[in-house]
Amino acid sequence: MLLLAYLMRLPLLSQISAEAVALLGVALAAVLARYSWDAPGIFRINQVLILLSIVSVVQGGLSVAQSLSAPNEPLEEVVVVGGTSPTFVHKPNVYYLIADAYPSAESLSRVHDLDSNIYRELEKRSFTIYPSAFSNYMATLSSLLATFGMDHHFYRGRIGNLEILRARELIAGKSNPVVKIFQDNGYRVVYAQQTGHLFTQGCFVSECMPQFAMTQLAELLLPDKLKSLRNRLTGQTLEAFEERARGEFERISRQETPQFTYLHMHRPNHSSTSKQNAAGLASFRADFPKRLEDANAIILDLVDAIVARDSNALIVVGADHGAWSLGSYGWADDAVFEAVDPSLIALDHLGILLAIRWPGAAPTFEPELRTSVNLFRHLFAYLAETPALLANAAADDGYLMRGRGEKSGVFRVVEDGRLMTNFVELPDSN
Repeated sequence: MLLLAYLMRLPLLSQISAEAVALLGVALAAVLARYSWDAPGIFRINQVLILLSIVSVVQGGLSVAQSLSAPNEPLEEVVVVGGTSPTFVHKPNVYYLIADAYPSAESLSRVHDLDSNIYRELEKRSFTIYPSAFSNYMATLSSLLATFGMDHHFYRGRIGNLEILRARELIAGKSNPVVKIFQDNGYRVVYAQQTGHLFTQGCFVSECMPQFAMTQLAELLLPDKLKSLRNRLTGQTLEAFEERARGEFERISRQETPQFTYLHMHRPNHSSTSKQNAAGLASFRADFPKRLEDANAIILDLVDAIVARDSNALIVVGADHGAWSLGSYGWADDAVFEAVDPSLIALDHLGILLAIRWPGAAPTFEPELRTSVNLFRHLFAYLAETPALLANAAADDGYLMRGRGEKSGVFRVVEDGRLMTNFVELPDSN
């Protein structure tokens, strides 16, 4: 059963690693133990487990078959003009700092009744603020896949909850069109994660930090408290992340090759999927102001460290998705959302922090920057001085997934960069 669970997490069963071999050994040892210990009670338990395993195998096989028949994910279309990657006229170092689940100014005001000073502080540091920006999807993997894939996937080809096939590999640089365009323009690419949990399939850019990957098996089986203990013991804390980032900034300032660096910190973070009830969500909202303070301190410290060493840098401060403080649309029961304005649910999930420090005057492109799926199109149009790159912009629409498994559905909740008052379920979204 453990072996099956591990393989189900492996995208298209594309890799067999040491963990899979070890688990197979454990499974064989369990079979041998069963025949060497023929106690009637153990035999009856084994009969039940065998029946459960058969059910799991059938369900797992159907899920894999569904994924194999779905359109390839993620999309690997590269923004091109005349069949080639855009050629940059300007080649500053580019930094993309992702603060996990940091809400937009509108979301902070309407959902949290809070006012974060991060926006005023970033404006003082010459950032252009996009106060009503949205992510296109509600969770890290699905959102960053659209951001770096520069296109929509509509949750197609998924196994499990909010898991998109091969998303981790693309985000870590494999077949990543954003990374390819930077590399085609002579950039070195570095990805810094606080915990390294997106490196389970390896690192596909010049360098990833931390340099060791957490196994998929650990992510699958460890409870949250043990994961937190593991992170502290292995130096995967917010403080260690800041130290790694500062060291990277120092190195960048000494090199001549331009560099694209994207960094992902786990603050302020979203409500726990295991506490999607009234009490758990109330506790999260009470603690959220402190989470914001922690995130603000790190963001501003890192921005100041970049500007002090690299005053001509292009810096993006953003988030992957919202905080789910009203409840996760994919996990919470219907009762959690009773009498809640649907537009607030959408804003809570998709309203995100987005601010950009352009090396020169901020561009005034049309269409304007509204959602993260078109973020890099705008950056590339600016660096290449080619507004025509925005002619094939993806739709500024946002989507939520409701429910799990066969009962799940995908709903459009943001259209053309604006909240919808009524959710629209996509046809054939199961």
